[in-house]
Amino acid sequence: MIEVIAINYGMEVLLMSDDTNISITEWLDFDGVECSKDDATVCIAGPDADGKWYSEVLENFDETAVH
Repeated sequence: MIEVIAINYGMEVLLMSDDTNISITEWLDFDGVECSKDDATVCIAGPDADGKWYSEVLENFDETAVH
């Protein structure tokens, strides 16, 4: 099963366990209203090569700076 392993805020993509990237199409706040990524609690990404869409709760991921 392919899973989301990280979120790249700068590139606005989900990094997947099969080494693919899925573009984030929407950032949503707590109420489900579209917002900036700085105010978001959820992101929506897709579709992947199989047509699947992903919704990810941002607090499920730790913030790490990569240089």
